Amino acid sequence: MHKNFAVTAMGRSGTMFLARILNSSHQWEVVHEVTKNEHNTDYREVQKRFDRDYYGEVNSYLRHTITELQVMRRGTIIRNPREIFVSMANMRNFVPFVASDHLNSSLSALDRYIRMVNDQKVIRFELMTQDDSYLQEIAEYLGVTDVAIADCDTKTKVNAIPRRIQTFDQLPEGVRVMYHNRIRWFEEEYGYENA
Repeated sequence: MHKNFAVTAMGRSGTMFLARILNSSHQWEVVHEVTKNEHNTDYREVQKRFDRDYYGEVNSYLRHTITELQVMRRGTIIRNPREIFVSMANMRNFVPFVASDHLNSSLSALDRYIRMVNDQKVIRFELMTQDDSYLQEIAEYLGVTDVAIADCDTKTKVNAIPRRIQTFDQLPEGVRVMYHNRIRWFEEEYGYENA
């Protein structure tokens, strides 16, 4: 098997952050999202990118094919869905119903994948972006051993968007109710309900 890895996530969950840090390796090529809006569900086409050594992807779209990919290491980034939803709410074409439906189906896919695949690391966004030693542990788990994580790495935000809405509680009540009806289950399942 090739020395390679695949990490997936929901969008707005630190995929670009992790890929950028890992790609500072002199040995590995680590890419974020090969193409934007890649909905290729034919794993054989996606697999071709992984058929080499020292290649890794941190790519939210891999959630469509990651169970079939032949890779050395796998990971899934999870983030408090309230924070994802607030991030989405600050995007230009935010439509609450569509966003909550998309978030719910994507989180359901991640949940199924996490339950189905034992040989993977579940990566917590909140720790990855705040704890140098945790981020170093992730890099080493994935096989990227020539990257030394510095304090400034976890402090550097990437792909940030201007925030009109700072917190979940600033969303309209109807939007918060819709979120609770569709997405609260993920908070409870992964210990975010008291976060």
